[in-house]
This record gives sequence, C-alpha cells and structure tokens, in this order.
Amino acid sequence: MNYNKQKELINSLKDISIYGIYEETAHKRQSCRTFGFGETAINFLGDNNIKKFENIRRELLNFKYLHRDITIESFEKRLMSLLSELWVEGRFCSDHDVDELYSYFLDLKRQDYEILVPLYGVECDHDVYELGQFKVYKKSYIENEKAKNDDPRRSQFHLNSIDSDYMVGLQVKARSQEKAVETAFEYFGVFENVLKYCVGDIKQQRCPGIFSYRGSKNINSLSITSDGLGFSGRTLDISLPVNLNDKLCKNIEFGTYYLWDLITDHNKGELKQRILRAVEWTGKANYEKNNLEAIVKYVFAIEGLLQLNSKDFITSSIVSQISEWLAFIMSEELEARKDIVKYFKDIYRKRSAVAHGGSVEVTKGDLHIANYLIKITIHILLTDKDFVDMNTVEDLRKYIDDVKFK
Repeated sequence: MNYNKQKELINSLKDISIYGIYEETAHKRQSCRTFGFGETAINFLGDNNIKKFENIRRELLNFKYLHRDITIESFEKRLMSLLSELWVEGRFCSDHDVDELYSYFLDLKRQDYEILVPLYGVECDHDVYELGQFKVYKKSYIENEKAKNDDPRRSQFHLNSIDSDYMVGLQVKARSQEKAVETAFEYFGVFENVLKYCVGDIKQQRCPGIFSYRGSKNINSLSITSDGLGFSGRTLDISLPVNLNDKLCKNIEFGTYYLWDLITDHNKGELKQRILRAVEWTGKANYEKNNLEAIVKYVFAIEGLLQLNSKDFITSSIVSQISEWLAFIMSEELEARKDIVKYFKDIYRKRSAVAHGGSVEVTKGDLHIANYLIKITIHILLTDKDFVDMNTVEDLRKYIDDVKFK
C-alpha cells in the first residue's frame, strides 16, 4: 500500500521536533510538549510547532478510522517510538514504518465491551431498565447475574468499591479497554445531562448524576459572641431519589422518550444535533446553583438551537431572529408570540449584562421563564408533526418563513 501522505506527515513531525536534551536559554523558555525523558526525549517547542504536532497527530489517527478504536495516548506512544527510531538512525520514514505503525493497532481484535459506572440519586422498579442504548442495573442484579461467571473473590472485591445501588451500562466497540472506557465516559456525560433535563427540578431537590452528583449535605457551624459559643446546623442540599419509571424520563408525549437514542445515534441530522446540545445545556442550567451562571447556560441552549448561522457573532438582529423563531415555534396566537419575543429579549439582556460584567439581578422567576422557553421549544421540535422530520436549520427557516408570510 502507498503511504506517501502518512510518510510526509511523519517526516514533518521529525522536522519540527528536537531530539534529546535541549538548552532552555537558547529557546527563550518557549512552551514545550515533551515525550519521554533525557537524551531520548522528543520535544516540540513553541506554540506553532505544538499546534502543528496536534494537527498532524489528529490526521494520522483519523487514517483508517483508528480514532474510533484507539486512545490518543496509545497512538502517541507508538508514534513517538517511531520518531525516536528515525532520529537515532538518521533517516526518513518509509512505507514499512507506516505499515508497522498501523498494523500494530489494526491487528488488535475489535470487540464489544459493556462499560458500567455508578448512577446516583435514582431508584427503579426493575432489575434492568433500558433508556435507549443505555441499561440501568440494580447492583444486586449485577452481583447475581452479570458477575456470576467471574471469580467470586475478584468480582466481590470490585463490586464492594461501588458505593451506589444502581449502575448504568453501555456497550461500545473498541480495540482496547482504555478506548472503550474513554468512549463510554463521553456518552455517560451526555446521559447525565439528558437525565437532568428530563427531571428538570429547578428547586434542585432531585439531582441524579454520575460525575456531578450532589447528595444531601449538612453543614454545622459555630457562632461566637461575648456571651459564649453557639451551635447551628444547616442542610445545604436535599437529595430525593428520582424514580426512572417516572414518565418524565421516558415519555413520548413530552419527547423525552426519543432523547436517549439520540445520544448514541451517529447519523442524526444537524437539527437533532442542535436539539441534543440544547438539552445538555438545559440539564446543566437546571442544576446550576448560581442564578447568573444558570441564565447564561439557558441562553446558550436557546442560541445554539435556533441561531441561523452558529458561527456569526451575536447582534441585535440575530437576537430578533431567535426571538421570532421562538415565538413562531411555540405559539400560533399573536399576543402570545409578542409575549414570547418580550420574554426572550429581557432574558437575553440579563445574559449580556452577566457576560460583560454588568450589575444585574437574575431571579428564580427569570430561570423559570428561560427553562419554559427552551423546554417547550425542544418538546415541540421532537413531537410536533410539522417539525419531527426536519433535518437542518434551513428546513426550520423555510417553515418559519412560510408561517410568517402566509
């Protein structure tokens, strides 16, 4: 096989690297990315060379879709070993070198892994409960069924380290356990935000989670006066369990039923991608304790979902475009549309004040309005017959133009 492009890229890496120990003073303490130690280290000096290295590494890793199955760290280790060999032998990269580099990984068996992590703040009526491609297990079921063929001492050792009664699992394909875990963790992060969106408890009394779970917390305090010492206790977080059988988590009418499959769908269109990102931002905002940061996240969700060109800098005309789209999606009534435009512009004004360091008060009422605007919009886009088959933002624009000018 001809590897001219890959050879060129690897030789470019050799050209911009420094082998072994280098004098810091000679390079004016530039930023440096170093692999290895001492006389056999591979160094990339300066922001430009580091950026070039990252771009070349990404292109090499994407060849033959290797990035789907191998971690960046694993690939870097073999790539640096090859660069070191080229430096020591004083030669350029050959077809044989490239073939060896890729064959090492492609010869690894691609297999199924089910990765499971603790899920906190939930309860369920079933031993196994499916949410799209995800499966929520009772820990007791894993002990009795999933681990029954494993060495009992080893399985019990690992299970004892799990401090939750529930775990969520996902099957992924990879050529190494490290990549399987990395891929699954990315999906679990989205899963957590979608779950928080579905629960939508702005009072934050039900806060399920994987990575950012907040359990009940009591803080005791002392107060000192001239009369002596006083004591008080305060509960900062109340954590009530979320029942996954609740219709909020898996409801066709509300659209939450469709979200779980969207997480792992590799072929979702532009509009569905935007919907999922908006769901994530909304889930994060729902459990943000700082009102100022919460309003920013809610507006991020709305902007990312409805801004016609996501690369444009936000201007007053774009704010008007977003507010009009909200109005035409959410309501058919003229007065209601006017109110929606007013609500969003008021919320956006507060978001701008926060972003630019201005003094502004964001109330719980503001958060409820922002949550309502984004959640109803997502609900309609996922369930209304006029929107469910749309794939692009351009489809949405054409629909709204038709409604405006009919």
